[in-house]
Amino acid sequence: MKRYLLAACVVLTTLISSWSQCSITGLNVTYSACNENAQFFATLNFDHSGTGEKFKLVGNGKNYGSYAYSVLPLKIGPLRADCTTNYEFLVVDENNSNCSKFTNPGKKCCDNTCSLEVLAFEPTSCDGLKYNLNIDLKTNSPQKAFDIYHNGKFHAFIKPNSLSFKVENLLSSTTELFNNLVICVNDNPECCDTIKVLNPCTCNIYHLRTQIVECNAADSTFDLRINFKHQLTSDSFRLGGNNTNYGMFAYKDLPIRIKGLKFSTTKDYEFLVVDKNNSLCFAAYELGYITDCNHPCSISDMSVKADACNEDGTFFAILSFTDKNTSVDGFVVRGNGKIYGEYDYGASTYKIGPLAGDCKTIYEFVVIDRSIEGCRMDTSFKEKICCDAPCALQEMVITELCENDKLNGIKINFQVKNPKSESFHLSINGIYIGKYKYADLPITVSGDKLSGTVIKVKVSDTEQEPCFLIKEYTIKCNPVKCVLKDLKVKTLPCDDKGSFFVVMTFGSQGTGNKGFLVKVNGIAHDTLTYGKTEYKLGPFDGDCKTKYRFAIIDLQYPDCAAEFGFGEVICCETKECKMGNPIIKFNDCIDKKYSINLNFEHENTGTEFNVKINGVFYKTFKYSDLPVKIEGLTEKKAHEIGVWDKANEACRFVITIPGIECTSSTKEIGNQTISVFADPSYLYFVSKTSITLDKVSLISTNGSVLSQQDNQTTDLPISIEHLSSGLYFVNIAKDGQSRTLKFVKF
Repeated sequence: MKRYLLAACVVLTTLISSWSQCSITGLNVTYSACNENAQFFATLNFDHSGTGEKFKLVGNGKNYGSYAYSVLPLKIGPLRADCTTNYEFLVVDENNSNCSKFTNPGKKCCDNTCSLEVLAFEPTSCDGLKYNLNIDLKTNSPQKAFDIYHNGKFHAFIKPNSLSFKVENLLSSTTELFNNLVICVNDNPECCDTIKVLNPCTCNIYHLRTQIVECNAADSTFDLRINFKHQLTSDSFRLGGNNTNYGMFAYKDLPIRIKGLKFSTTKDYEFLVVDKNNSLCFAAYELGYITDCNHPCSISDMSVKADACNEDGTFFAILSFTDKNTSVDGFVVRGNGKIYGEYDYGASTYKIGPLAGDCKTIYEFVVIDRSIEGCRMDTSFKEKICCDAPCALQEMVITELCENDKLNGIKINFQVKNPKSESFHLSINGIYIGKYKYADLPITVSGDKLSGTVIKVKVSDTEQEPCFLIKEYTIKCNPVKCVLKDLKVKTLPCDDKGSFFVVMTFGSQGTGNKGFLVKVNGIAHDTLTYGKTEYKLGPFDGDCKTKYRFAIIDLQYPDCAAEFGFGEVICCETKECKMGNPIIKFNDCIDKKYSINLNFEHENTGTEFNVKINGVFYKTFKYSDLPVKIEGLTEKKAHEIGVWDKANEACRFVITIPGIECTSSTKEIGNQTISVFADPSYLYFVSKTSITLDKVSLISTNGSVLSQQDNQTTDLPISIEHLSSGLYFVNIAKDGQSRTLKFVKF
């Protein structure tokens, strides 16, 4: 009995001794920079002795898995940088739970969220009702793949070779002046830009401007030059206004000149241009009262600011100014001995460049009217603009280390320019290999980390992920036969359009360097490159009829293929997001600004919606807060208010409010000040309080009464959907008083 107790004591003493020898110390965690999705990686490293072969990593209630000590330092992620999660990590030896180490590196915040901007775009001419659009983009996203939405519908997924590319076969609207195009980084609906493309498939007259010339105070007359842009018009147009027909003119004679117009304190000059063959193709312009010859040309309040630097070390200058009584011929921008370009008046800002951020030049800008001598203004930057020289990794050379037809490894070397750090990351075929110093180039990668005939080698700067270089290389030493295997396809949840995407995974070896073809039900779907762990395909119709079958075929070795088929059809229920039928209430003007209360109908939307005013993001609202108040609208300025669902970018509508004058554009009736404005569907009344009008009459420019409403309250709009676009009058009557106001239906 004593012998057994002695043996037990020896074993217990040995275990206690071995536990006391296990040690984990110096646990250190470093956070990487954020990626475009506000995510980051955490790298853990520590010293250890007397441990087993593996350790377990846990933290914040999550098990990150078991790892061999030999993999240290360990990179985990991506993790969400939400400024809220207080990250903590516990390392535990797999053989001794008492051998552990805890650290609490804390929260992580990101300020480099994804951004995307359309720098320039140019539509082509129409082919039927379809057109193409050339686009230049700027984005900080390393993913150069984009989702295109056109007029509220998904159009295409594009993965171009550069940020200058063409979007093809856009189906144009048949009624709207502008087509709406939304472009987003693929699968990132928070990283988008929206542009309005002047409809190239319909007759349009736009950018109408006038210029007073040859003013004669002696006989109280003046001449007027009129110019505008047009497309898909006939050969001539008719000009009228103030019950006057000025005649028919040829487009080729623009700009035209109207002579001998009279000064007047009662005539509010207005002009309507209508195409000869298309009465719906027109533009209206209000000149106002002309009572003297005091109309000097002026360019004032000029300012310039530098936009963010581009990746190539250049930047754009954003120029803005106020112009009054300028010509109809536009202006020229000069500076530093160069002509930067010719422009039309009317934009709020003008983008000049790209300019070199060379830390040497102080850029100057002079705006000069093209036809009025002496009408100019200049400005300049107060200091030199510096853009960091871009990081570049170039000219990769890969050398095989082959002995007796056995690949022992490869040697990698490349050129480095303006690196942002002292080291780089290396991955091969999408698998992370490790972190290396530039000073150690060339580096060697052992053969056990290589697979397949074709390898894709990627190197990227550790501090600037967009600074990277990728090279494909075909192994010549003991090549392996091409094999595609274990093809699996998994469906993702259906979207609100009745469609679904799939995620495809497979194994491969000895593949070619041309990529592979994906066929769906025998029809070519896409051509892709090797290297990803999974591929997202679609969208496909969940029509409850089609049984989908997928095939992948190597483009270099057509006999190298694999197939997968679903055993059942896929059914998706369509729930289309809808929003519209806006109701607007106008509030009083304060300091020449006013606000509106906005309400609208919505169905199958998310929880929040966004608002833009004249292309600039205004605010995010909750649907539960409707109606919402939109403030800071400026009198006499047109406002385009865009509203879209935050969770579904394509679900949207647009409200156009023309320039409303807080005082002079209103009329007093029934001891109330009343004004009106119209959108394509309704005529709205604006008054401090609700009143009931005895009669409201809609009148055409030729004096015909189009419709009448009795006992019309100013809280309710009047439908004008039945009216064609053009200039109209509305007569309002109350208690024996009547006033006539004008409005334009677009």
